[in-house]
Amino acid sequence: MGEHSAITQLNLTSARLALARLPAAPMGEALRCACKISSQALDTPRVGVWLFEPELKQLRCIALYTPDNRPVPKPLRMEDIPRYTAAIHEQRFLATSDAQRDPLTRDVREYVAAWDVRSMLDAAIYRGGDVVGVVCHERPGPVREFKDSECEFAVSVADIVAYLLEADQRIALERQVHGLEVKLKDTQRIEAVSRFAAGIAHDLGNLLTVVTTGLEVLERQGRGGEVLQMIREATAHGSALTRQLSHLTRGGKSDKDRQVLRGRDLRETWGTLLGSMVKAPWTVTLDVDPEAQIWADAVQLEQVVLNLVFNARDAMKQGGPILVRLRKHDAGFARVEVVDTGVGIPPENLADVFAPYFTTKGEQGTGLGLSTVQFLVHEHGGRVDLSSAVGDGTTVSVYWPVAPPGPSLTA
Repeated sequence: MGEHSAITQLNLTSARLALARLPAAPMGEALRCACKISSQALDTPRVGVWLFEPELKQLRCIALYTPDNRPVPKPLRMEDIPRYTAAIHEQRFLATSDAQRDPLTRDVREYVAAWDVRSMLDAAIYRGGDVVGVVCHERPGPVREFKDSECEFAVSVADIVAYLLEADQRIALERQVHGLEVKLKDTQRIEAVSRFAAGIAHDLGNLLTVVTTGLEVLERQGRGGEVLQMIREATAHGSALTRQLSHLTRGGKSDKDRQVLRGRDLRETWGTLLGSMVKAPWTVTLDVDPEAQIWADAVQLEQVVLNLVFNARDAMKQGGPILVRLRKHDAGFARVEVVDTGVGIPPENLADVFAPYFTTKGEQGTGLGLSTVQFLVHEHGGRVDLSSAVGDGTTVSVYWPVAPPGPSLTA
């Protein structure tokens, strides 16, 4: 073995060790790192990973290393490179000292000329016994013959690339399975909530019927005055909620009760409702644009606002101000905000706050408030955002359509 061959073998051995120790990194970065190692080992300044995409009928470069950070080239149409494609599928590697003259690379002469490529060493990437791509080693300048050891190294690089692609697909599938498992668990929880809520709605409806009957007797007797009226309004609201609850537990979705609600009317309604529900040491400030409008079921909108206000109240054990704001937004949406100055939500809990049954209130909480809010808003085609900082309070923003049909933001 000559001195040059010995140095080449030493370089290839070192490169194999470097490839075996590739750092954990995103797929694109890992592939580019492998290309760089191979480029330096084979003295080929341009190394790229290309994948066949039969559905798009093209060969696309997904990773490229060049010392001067050249851009990734455009995909090659497979119908334009049939001879090259056949050669890659029939041979473990394709080595040519002069790609501009070799008949097997005649299809890619336009690409070769555009990038000033002279010598090429391309190794097929195999997955499951099929060729799915190619690792291309390209060198400008004078012609160069590739040694057997260099061709074997290029094949090993293609095998490592295949492993990286397999690992990336496995991770993606695991994430997809995990996501489906989470959705299944949420669905099961929601079904359990629906069954539980249906029973509550039935029993509560019966109780409210008794209360309503009693109120009618008191009214005929001329007793009660303002208190009677307040009870009647609360009972009517409760009856509407039970109807909505029964409707939702049946999986129904109807627009018949939805209408355009004006800010000036909502301010009056919310003021009365929240005034009777929230007492000292808490205060509610309404900042409602009278010209804003929302397309909603009035009862469900009240249910959303009440849930958010009650959450805000519960976050401020010593009392404090709660701000309810309604403003015009854009793209056909209005923005309802409920702002508190409470304890805030730890960062590790932010991803779970809308999950059914998740609560930080211990036995006093059901974990259904925010999940109900999100469900009702999504039913209307809106979106809920939440921002919070520990010790600095929480802001919940609801983006609600201003008119039917309204574009969906639930994705």
